[in-house]
Amino acid sequence: MITLPKIRNLKLRNKLLLSFLIIFAPLILISKSLVFIQSQKLDEIATPLSTFYTLITLDILFFLPAFVGLAYLLSRCVTKPLENFTHILDNSKKGDYSIRLNYNAKDEVGNLARHFNAFMTRIEKYHGRLNNQGQKTIEIQDAFKANELKCQALFNQSFQLISILSPYGILEDINESHLAFSQCKKTDVLYKPYWDSPWCLHDEKCRQEIKQAVESAALGETVRLETTVVDGDQQIKDVDISLKPVCNDKHVVFIVAESRDISEIKLAEKERRKLLIQLQKAQKMEAIGTLSGGIAHDFNNILSSIFGYAQLAQMSGENQGKLNNHMNQILKGAQRAADLVEQILTFSHQTENEKSPLKLHLVVKEALKLLRSSIPSTIEMVTRVETIDMVNADPTQMHQMIMNLCTNAYHAMMTSGGTLTVSLATVDHIQPEHQSKDYFRPGPFLKLMVEDTGHGMNRETIEKVFDPYFTTQKVGRGTGLGLAMVRAIVEEHKGLSYIENIAGRGTSFFVYLPVVTKSGSSPGNLTGNDASLKSGQETIMIVDDEPDILALIEELLNKFGYSPHPFDNGESALNAYQEGNINFDMVITDMTMPRMTGIALAEAILSENENMPIILCSGYNETITRSEVRAMGIQAFLEKPLDTYQLLSTMRTLFDNKKRL
Repeated sequence: MITLPKIRNLKLRNKLLLSFLIIFAPLILISKSLVFIQSQKLDEIATPLSTFYTLITLDILFFLPAFVGLAYLLSRCVTKPLENFTHILDNSKKGDYSIRLNYNAKDEVGNLARHFNAFMTRIEKYHGRLNNQGQKTIEIQDAFKANELKCQALFNQSFQLISILSPYGILEDINESHLAFSQCKKTDVLYKPYWDSPWCLHDEKCRQEIKQAVESAALGETVRLETTVVDGDQQIKDVDISLKPVCNDKHVVFIVAESRDISEIKLAEKERRKLLIQLQKAQKMEAIGTLSGGIAHDFNNILSSIFGYAQLAQMSGENQGKLNNHMNQILKGAQRAADLVEQILTFSHQTENEKSPLKLHLVVKEALKLLRSSIPSTIEMVTRVETIDMVNADPTQMHQMIMNLCTNAYHAMMTSGGTLTVSLATVDHIQPEHQSKDYFRPGPFLKLMVEDTGHGMNRETIEKVFDPYFTTQKVGRGTGLGLAMVRAIVEEHKGLSYIENIAGRGTSFFVYLPVVTKSGSSPGNLTGNDASLKSGQETIMIVDDEPDILALIEELLNKFGYSPHPFDNGESALNAYQEGNINFDMVITDMTMPRMTGIALAEAILSENENMPIILCSGYNETITRSEVRAMGIQAFLEKPLDTYQLLSTMRTLFDNKKRL
């Protein structure tokens, strides 16, 4: 049986067919009946007009409701659902993808509603994904903007002077610090070669250095250099510049030029070195005061030996053998005195000497020899030297460092006595417990250990022991500068220091210094002690304000066949040289003389004859170093007291070298 729900679920075409059957079937039957009735009356000649009107009326009465019913059916089946759909869409908000058509019939309109709902579901999901992606995109854009602001802030607020260069060295961006430093605007510097910037125009050398550095950075190298620039006030500043290439697929995209003003650091370094020298002077005075008693003791012993053997020589008379023996003893005593004076002068030297390859074991032995006389006999000294390797060092500072460590060690044993042990060895690595986290130099190292068996130190003392003016001694004994000087000297020589302590059992001080190989002998250190003494016939100028020394050298040179001409001052010697009456082959001059120094005399002679062999002699000097003497053209430097064998061999060496040229 056909029910209303079944009819409602029929397809639209079936509904229309059913409507036509329901509406037009009766009409057809009625029409057939009318036709049949009319056919029965065909034989009538005339049909009344009323019958025709009747048929027309019947057709209108039947067909008009039929069409109205069909229109209503179409409206219910098609137009009404579409109107509902349009109403839903009109009342929905723009961009609302959650709307759905509530029509569940199984006809074509129902299928359309279901497809529309499915389509809207897909659109809603897709729109949701788009919203999520859009939100992520917005978040990423916000993050990019925030990062860009941070980078720009870091770029502009950095204290460093930063510029961005193209691979060709064209300045493309510059930060605010750099603009403030140079007191210029971006338009003044952008899109110009970096080396043509206002801060580089003061010095052509600076421009070329920076240009070469940029060219190297354009090839992918990270370059760092120190040079000078000028700020906005036209003041020359020291800067440390680093050029770092930024690459993409092995191609340089741009170059980051970062400059740092190190003028204050340079100035502070100069001040630090100045204070270090002052600290050295103060500490040397303390050490010399400590050693003065021992030095006086040694000097008195030496003088006693010289006086005694001189008196014995006078008493020997005709006994040539005893006379020669006594004279040899006098010479030994004089040599001991000269060595002691040299040690004192080396220790008290006030200038900053040059670093050079140094045999540290010789300095250790020399320092301990000087120290032995001032250490109480209750303290035993033990020396263990296991290496002859060298370090690049200043001998004066090394001597001072060893003296300070040993002095500190024996002070810890002044009352109780004990053993002072000094050892020197070569090691490949620093002991792990001695290593500092800030020290990265590779080995090998010379390891110096100074150990005492005193009372030791607690942890608080160890933490302060290297501080200037810190001392554990009584008031009036020591300035507290010794160990502070040790650390300063070790750091100056790129080394490492360490204290190891066992309370009640003593203290060990360790110093590690990088080992170097000797690059060659010094050309100006001509001694020739092993050379055979030869006579000569050359003409020698001798200049010294001390009559006894002048007479001694004159007699010595006469003995070996030379022709000496003595002068007691530099001015008379220079006048004699410039007059040209005497053809001098060599000049031997003292350095410290009144009116004209030996340095001034040498410079005047060398200005006229740069090949003139000159030997400069000095007993003590603070104003000039050996390297400076050699740089002036002076070929040899001898220290007083003069060794006659050394003087003669040095003269012969210089003459032989001149002949080979």
